[in-house]
Amino acid sequence: MGEPPEAPPGTDLSEAERKRQDRDERIAMYRTGMSFSYIGIEFGLALLLGWFIGSRLDAWLGTDPWMLILWIGFGFAAAVRDLVRLVRKAQREMEEGEDEAHVLLDEHKEEW
Repeated sequence: MGEPPEAPPGTDLSEAERKRQDRDERIAMYRTGMSFSYIGIEFGLALLLGWFIGSRLDAWLGTDPWMLILWIGFGFAAAVRDLVRLVRKAQREMEEGEDEAHVLLDEHKEEW
């Protein structure tokens, strides 16, 4: 993207900075929402892929329904693993945001 535009003449710079921070927070919120929005699709695709592989292996090996059960389990485990990874990443980002907020508060305490 680029640098945000300069504050218009006659505007308080702190107001322009606040607007930029609000915009940045909205963008971060949308990104987080988009990263969580694909969870349902991922679960469905992982289970569908597990069903497909398991049913093909059952037909080929004659082990009906064991490969199907096994591969659906693999698909479910992969989807849960990715969900856990995504939640941990979101928690890390929230903690980093809280750390930055504390630093900003400490800087402004001196001004008050």
